[in-house]
Amino acid sequence: MFSAQRNVLLPALIRLGVTTVTFNPVARHHLLARKLPTFTRSELAFLISRGHILTIHRRYIYRLNHFLAVHPGGDLPVLHFVGRDATDEIEAYHPVEALARMKGFIIGTVDPADWSETTGWKPLVPPVHIGWPNNIAAYAGVPTVNTSLLAYRGICKEWPPSPPPEICLVEQQRLSYSFRQLRQQLLMEPGLFELHPWKLYRYTVLRCFFLFATFLGFYLNASHKWHYCVSAIALGFFMQQIMFCAHDAGHTEITGNRFWDRAIGGTIASFASGMSLGWWIDQHDVHHLITNHPEHDPDIQLLPFFAFNTRFFDSLYSTFHACVMHFDAPTRFLIQYQHLFFYPVMVFARFSLFGKSYVYLLTKAKADGFRTFELVGVVFFWFWYTLMLKYIGSGFDGVNSHSLIELWGTRVLFVLLNLIAVCPIHVQIVLSHSAQDSVDMGVYECFIHRQLRTTMDVSCPEYLDFIHGGLQMQIAHHLFPRLSRLNLRRATVQVKQWVEQNRRYAIENKSGGDLLEFKEKNFTQGNEQMVSMLEDIAGQCRALLATADEMAKGKIEME
Repeated sequence: MFSAQRNVLLPALIRLGVTTVTFNPVARHHLLARKLPTFTRSELAFLISRGHILTIHRRYIYRLNHFLAVHPGGDLPVLHFVGRDATDEIEAYHPVEALARMKGFIIGTVDPADWSETTGWKPLVPPVHIGWPNNIAAYAGVPTVNTSLLAYRGICKEWPPSPPPEICLVEQQRLSYSFRQLRQQLLMEPGLFELHPWKLYRYTVLRCFFLFATFLGFYLNASHKWHYCVSAIALGFFMQQIMFCAHDAGHTEITGNRFWDRAIGGTIASFASGMSLGWWIDQHDVHHLITNHPEHDPDIQLLPFFAFNTRFFDSLYSTFHACVMHFDAPTRFLIQYQHLFFYPVMVFARFSLFGKSYVYLLTKAKADGFRTFELVGVVFFWFWYTLMLKYIGSGFDGVNSHSLIELWGTRVLFVLLNLIAVCPIHVQIVLSHSAQDSVDMGVYECFIHRQLRTTMDVSCPEYLDFIHGGLQMQIAHHLFPRLSRLNLRRATVQVKQWVEQNRRYAIENKSGGDLLEFKEKNFTQGNEQMVSMLEDIAGQCRALLATADEMAKGKIEME
C-alpha cells in the first residue's frame, strides 16, 4: 500500500493493525534530520479510520494522539481538524515555542499529487463530524470491527461534498495566504503582541479598586434602600471588569505563562464570581474555531430558549455536549416567543454559566490541582455572597426596622440589580456572533473567511472601551486570539484595511465566491438586528407548527 521509499517501520505497524506508535518530541531533531515520507490523501483517510489523529500544518502531517492528553485547549478543538489543513488555526492559537515543540509529532508530508498551490489540500471529513465520539478515548486503538473503516472509506469517496457557491477554492487559498502575510505584519508591529501586565492593566486595576470601594462603602454604611441599590450596581460592574481579566487569563494574555494565567483567572472566576475558568476554556476554545456552526459551536446551542438558525428545528446532534438538542413541545412553544424574552433571559444568563460550570467541575474536569482550586473557590464565593445577602438591612438605622417582606424585597432587588449590571456584556457577545451568519459552509472554508462571516464588531467611541472591555472588537479578537484585548483597537484598523484591499482585489479580478465584509454596527443597531432575527425565526417556527397542525387535521393533503 505504501510506496517503497517510505520508512519501513510505520507502514509495517499499520498493516499489522498497531495504532499506538509514539513519536517522542525529545527526538524531533532525529526525525527531521532524515527525509520525511509522503502520504496520499487516501492513506491519511485509512490511518484516521484506524484511530490516528492526523492534521496538516504547512503541508506537514502531525500525529497528535499523545499530544491531546496534555493539550491545554482540550480534545475537541483538535478533533474538528482531523484530516484538514489547520495551518491558520494552529498558528493563530499557539506561540512560536509551542509550534517548535509540536515538530516532534510530525510523521511525514502531504504527497505533492494531493496538494495544489491554487486550491491547497482537499480536506477529509473529521470523524467527529460523522458520529465518532467527541473525546480522545475513541482514538486510542483499532476499532473492534471493520465497519468503521469500511464506512469511512465509503465516505471519503463522496465527502466532503462540493463546496457551496459562496466558497471559491482558489479564492479561499488566496485569502489564507494573504492572511498569513497580515498576521506576520502585525507580529512585527512594535509592542502589539508584547505582554506587559502592569502597563496594560494599571487602569483596569484602578477602576476595579474604585468599583469595589464603592460597593463596600455603600454596603457597610447603608441607611436607606437606595444605598444597597448603588452597592449592588457597583458590585455588578466590578464583577464585569474582573471577568474581562479572567477572559484574558483564559487566553494566556496576561503574563504569557499558562500556569500563572490559569491561577489568576481561576481566582477571579471562582473565588470572586462563582464560575469555572476551566469550563469556560473548554467551551470557548471550540467556539473560537468552529464559530457559529449549529452542530459544533456550544455558544449558539441555547435551546430551549433560543434558536438562531432554523436548522435547530431538526433536533440537531451537538458534538460538544454529545447529545441531541431535541426540538420538543416545550422548546417549540418557547421559540415562538423568543424575541419577547431575549432581554429577560440575558439578565439571568449568569445562572446558566453557574450551572454549566458546576456540571463541568463535577463530571468533566480533569482531576488535577486546578479543579480542586476552582471547587474551593466556588464554595468560597457562595459563602461570602450569601453572607453578604444575609446581613443586608441588619444593624443600620432606617433599614432594620423594616418588615421581613421588605427585607427580603431589598435582598431580591440587590441580586436583580447586580445581575442587570453584568447583563450588557452578555448581550454584546450575543450580538457579535449569534445574530450573524450561522450557515454551515463545509470544511473547505478557510479560517479568515469563517471568522469574518460569523463575527461582527460593536462600534463605540474609544473612551467607552472600558465598558465593553475591548471585546466589542470581536473580529480582531477571533483572528488574533493571543493578542491582548487592550490592543485590539490598534489591530482592528489594519484588519479593516486588509479586508477592503481584498474586497477590491476580488472585484477587480472576479475571483468568485462571496465578498469579504467587515461587519460593524453600534450597540443599538446590533440589538435591532438581534431582535429582528429572533422574531423572524420565531415566525417561521409558528408557520411550521401551523402547517403541521393543519396537516394533522387533514386540511392539507400530501401529494
